[in-house]
Amino acid sequence: MEVRSNSQVLRIEHDESGKVTGVVYADKDGNEQRQKARIVAVAGNSIESPRLLLNSASSMFPDGLANSSSQVGRNYMRHMTGSVYAIFDKPVHMYRGTTMAGIIQDEVRLDPSRGFVGGYEMETLSLDLPFMAAFLDPGS
Repeated sequence: MEVRSNSQVLRIEHDESGKVTGVVYADKDGNEQRQKARIVAVAGNSIESPRLLLNSASSMFPDGLANSSSQVGRNYMRHMTGSVYAIFDKPVHMYRGTTMAGIIQDEVRLDPSRGFVGGYEMETLSLDLPFMAAFLDPGS
């Protein structure tokens, strides 16, 4: 089953045994449509997946689908990334070694008495040309 990108899935439906029967979605005009399905893959990342599971609450699943622990939509963590890129005067021959050159972790233990919860992890790695082509922003 595929719901077009100009549509939004509103909830997942199930039968009296709890087995998925399909989804209800809003079409491009906002009208509710039903799509039968034997399997539904929930892959909406950290915001849309919980929205869909929580909106799929029913008498059998009053707190939403897959939420017997009451943890769906909680404990969201943002992955922060800062990048530095370099160009070397001479060949690096990065194919000769491992991709990951090192990891530094500092203050990653949970200790709220410090005034903050986490710490950081810094990774040094060697990236190849396809990666660079996909992630560099020319002219920035």
